[in-house]
Amino acid sequence: MQTDEQAIRQLVHDWMIGTIENDVPRIAALMAEDVVFLVAGHPPMRGRKTFLEGLKGMLGQVNFQGSSDIQEIYVSGDLAYCWNHITVSVTPKSGGPATRRSGHALSILRKQSDGKWILTRDANLLGPAETTTARITYPPSPLRSARNYGNLPFSPRSTLPRRPFTICFDDTQHWLF
Repeated sequence: MQTDEQAIRQLVHDWMIGTIENDVPRIAALMAEDVVFLVAGHPPMRGRKTFLEGLKGMLGQVNFQGSSDIQEIYVSGDLAYCWNHITVSVTPKSGGPATRRSGHALSILRKQSDGKWILTRDANLLGPAETTTARITYPPSPLRSARNYGNLPFSPRSTLPRRPFTICFDDTQHWLF
């Protein structure tokens, strides 16, 4: 049986893969009807329908690549939050340079009566990313909580340079570098 943390990690994974593969129904199933997205400099985006309309328009015009590195998951009853570091690369299908963005997101999730977790609120703080490349492995590193930073050589409050990267996905569902 899958733990709540595993189920939330799977939701994050499914969202990323659904976006990479332009699978709008897959993404739609991961959010509440009354979902709210918060992005700096923009009014709140309210509702699944509004989000999906924008997503369909974007996915028709661009190729998307990305990765996520979950920093923390906390579950309390039927509510949870997930702090995530996300890096994305969006390339116009018509040609032109890719736009790379990187930053943190904080998501609030709600557990449904069937045990499935869905996204209810999301605050996205992605900004322009540097053009340096780096490598990562998938799945992301184990949970790093406020009480356990594992073997990290730095504090999570360190100001380390963000190094964006482009990820591709092969037919065996493994990340390639």
